[in-house]
Amino acid sequence: MRNWLLAIICVAFVSQGATAFAALAQKEKPVKKTPFEKLDADGNGEVSLSEYCVDTKGKPLEGKPKEAKEKTFKTYDTDNSNSLSAEEFKLKGKKPKAPK
Repeated sequence: MRNWLLAIICVAFVSQGATAFAALAQKEKPVKKTPFEKLDADGNGEVSLSEYCVDTKGKPLEGKPKEAKEKTFKTYDTDNSNSLSAEEFKLKGKKPKAPK
């Protein structure tokens, strides 16, 4: 009886579960986002001022923290486009080059 039950379970697994198991085995691991990608909420490849001025949980900043972020943003927005490209974002934490 025990072997018979085991055989039924195996057949059920092979007929229905194998496909699901194979899909799980092939499921790709999620790719970790870079800090730039995390801030680029709309995925357009640039970080706007409103996207930049958020806390670690994605909530908009207010008051002095927002003012400090705005100042930093303007410092690194070297082309004055009101958005940071990936290249401009890489300058964050480094002294930006003076405009020519």
